[in-house]
This record gives sequence, C-alpha cells and structure tokens, in this order.
Amino acid sequence: MERSKGLVGKIDEDGYLRIKRGEKFKPVVCPFSVDGGCYNCGDWCALFGEPELWLRREGRSFILSLCHKVYVFDELIDERKEAENDLRQEA
Repeated sequence: MERSKGLVGKIDEDGYLRIKRGEKFKPVVCPFSVDGGCYNCGDWCALFGEPELWLRREGRSFILSLCHKVYVFDELIDERKEAENDLRQEA
C-alpha cells in the first residue's frame, strides 16, 4: 500500500467514490469496465470494500480496498445514508 500525503476521499450519498484534486472532489472512473462503458467507481461493485480505520504511531488513516487498488486516505468522508458515523469521528 502506498501512502499519498494529504489524500482526501469521499463516498457520496449515492455510494460513488470521489477524490479531492485541488479544491474539488472528482469522480473515480473504473478503468476495468468490460463492455466499453464508462462507470464511476462505487459501492454498486461487489469488489468495493468498506472503509477501515487504521491507527498508527504517525496518526490515523483510512483504508479502502477496491478491485485492483487499495487507497490509503488521510481523510475519508462517507456520506451514504447507511453509514452510521462519519469515519473522521471514530478516532
């Protein structure tokens, strides 16, 4: 797992993953669409993991496993209705 300093992500209310680039959250597009379509990465996919809190001496991070990548976020906001807590509040 590679750690990108300052990586901020969000799972929006519809379950789509977005990553902060500059001042805006941009959608993550699935590069593995088999039918030539363009799909946003999201919890609709069976290989989209649930966020996990990772506590370390250097601080906390949030791990999100996807089909072919694992993101390590400094901050991850989960806006889905079924999310009981914003992950930032857990630590």
